[in-house]
Amino acid sequence: MPTPSDDVARQLTGRGFHLTYRSTAVRILAHPDLPGVEVRLGTVYVVADRDGREVYRAPASRFDLDTAVARMGASDATPEPIE
Repeated sequence: MPTPSDDVARQLTGRGFHLTYRSTAVRILAHPDLPGVEVRLGTVYVVADRDGREVYRAPASRFDLDTAVARMGASDATPEPIE
């Protein structure tokens, strides 16, 4: 049965992201059209950085692809608070 993290990975790869690293606990994805963006996908959280600055963080179970991609593309993005 797919986990929330598996679903997030599927959504991101569907938007052109590719896997750059994988271990049992974390996956790292990047996108060729978004230089400086790195998405770390753990067993619980999804964290996106742009140029070393966190721009998105959410539990994998509440990941919102459109919000994440919008924040990754915005140079002045700030992290969403975790509720």
